[in-house]
Amino acid sequence: MRIIQLVQKPQARGAEIFTTWLCEELKDLGHQVLLVSLFEGNFELPFSGKLIRLNRKKENRFCDYTGWKKFNEIVQDFKPDLVQANGGDTLKFAVFSRKLFLGSYRLVFNNGGLVSTYLTSLGHRVFNRFLFRNTDAFVSVSNYTKQDLDQFLEANKKHKMIPIGIQIPFFDHLASMSPFPVIVQISGFTHEKNHQGTLRIFRCFQEKHPTSQLWFIGDGPEKATIEAEVEKLGFNSQIKFLGSLSQPFNWIPDNAILILPSISEGLPAVLLEAFFARIPVVAYGIGGIPEVLVDRKNGFLVNPKDEDQFYESLEQCLHMDEVTKKSLLDRAQKTVEENYTIAQVAKKYLDFYSELCG
Repeated sequence: MRIIQLVQKPQARGAEIFTTWLCEELKDLGHQVLLVSLFEGNFELPFSGKLIRLNRKKENRFCDYTGWKKFNEIVQDFKPDLVQANGGDTLKFAVFSRKLFLGSYRLVFNNGGLVSTYLTSLGHRVFNRFLFRNTDAFVSVSNYTKQDLDQFLEANKKHKMIPIGIQIPFFDHLASMSPFPVIVQISGFTHEKNHQGTLRIFRCFQEKHPTSQLWFIGDGPEKATIEAEVEKLGFNSQIKFLGSLSQPFNWIPDNAILILPSISEGLPAVLLEAFFARIPVVAYGIGGIPEVLVDRKNGFLVNPKDEDQFYESLEQCLHMDEVTKKSLLDRAQKTVEENYTIAQVAKKYLDFYSELCG
């Protein structure tokens, strides 16, 4: 099978990393795979096959005739059976190019989030329904995100839930134990990742654990705002901004706690990575997270937006005895090994592709 995977830009973000892993696995299984990125980015995606960087300007994404034409030329040369768009901007780009140049390939949209969060106006809903009508099939990363997207799709559209998966092993652990508590958030600095909420929770935690540290790993449009807030709170020595790291779990101490305080999620890869890396997780039960994380079994699940409960769960996580912690981390690691490896997930994608193209 000949497959083009379309990503927004080369960046250390869950959607791009997962797509790259999927490309690598499909290539290893003998399929012809081309990875194409739309916008400019400096990150080196870990793909051993061919990557084409279109380097388009994001501000032109609604009127990029040159970009749509260039993509059509790539399509004409590669002759894919299928193109998969991974993210909203990639779907717009692929639909406009295929409509304008009458492409005959199958188009799949990989939905990693809650589309209802963004389709808040009549104009947004009308425009996206146009995109969805001109898309052949859909994949959602969780049952929750599938139900959310279904409300905007025509009844006859093919739509399957296929979770994300991770490479195993995906990291070489270089860190050791920390002498003080370390809380880690790995995410882009966007509104839905709720860094402001993280700061409020950490203020409570820090009062009881004055030597504790909070590590932010990632970049994004709201980073400067959070940095200014940290300066205002006087937490410069307690809160570290580490930027984007291609292998963040190489550097996270064994006794750290990963937090997921997002207010909107699909199924974050970092949750699975923490499970396999044996780093305990405290997360709000939003999106597809409760489909993977079972409270007190393989992590700590918190009622959405309940910051008091989030703090209490952090305390309980920190003070687990060694037997309880080992049992929880064993179950977390087993969750990934049995259900969420990239090899298992790639086979599900191939079955769906074959059904669509057959």
